[in-house]
Amino acid sequence: FRSDVFTVDSHSRISVVSNRNGSKAELTLNGSASISAYERVLSSLQVFSNFSRPNPEMTTPSLREITFFVTDGFNWSSSILLNMSFVPVNDPPILQLNRDANPV
Repeated sequence: FRSDVFTVDSHSRISVVSNRNGSKAELTLNGSASISAYERVLSSLQVFSNFSRPNPEMTTPSLREITFFVTDGFNWSSSILLNMSFVPVNDPPILQLNRDANPV
């Protein structure tokens, strides 16, 4: 989904690059860190959906599939599939007043 945002914790020896490939999001981690450092970064993965328009017909969670691949630069691992469910929430409206605007 185009409104999804992926975040991971940073690490000094791992660079993180995110890309959109059509309807898919790609998150690439690269660096010379230990396996445990990569595990910590990957376990910190969070997905946020910025889709703010509530859909009254949407009563079931929305499913996202996240596939993980690992490479050492020569060979690719088998894929690991993670399914995430997003539960729709109709948040109450929030009034934001612009202090810099000229009052009428």
